[in-house]
Amino acid sequence: MIHILIMINAGAGGPDAIRRYEAKVVPIIHEYGGKILSAFKPLNTPPDEIHLIEFSSEEALTLYQQDSRVVELKAERERAITKTDLYISSEIINYT
Repeated sequence: MIHILIMINAGAGGPDAIRRYEAKVVPIIHEYGGKILSAFKPLNTPPDEIHLIEFSSEEALTLYQQDSRVVELKAERERAITKTDLYISSEIINYT
């Protein structure tokens, strides 16, 4: 299991452009067994949104990233999102 924390800065289209893009890619994420565990707008911005996503493996993430539909949406993504900071981990730390 891997977890991905993504901090997203919106492009000229603002948060609405991010949401339009995400509406197209989230079903593809699900096809590869991915789940968006949380997505939120932080009180202190940037970033404009933060997402926590889970995939069953790095291979599943790679297959999602290489999916032709995701590749075809690259230009739309670049208009919607100016910057992402991405953190990937396979280790969960339980403090409880």
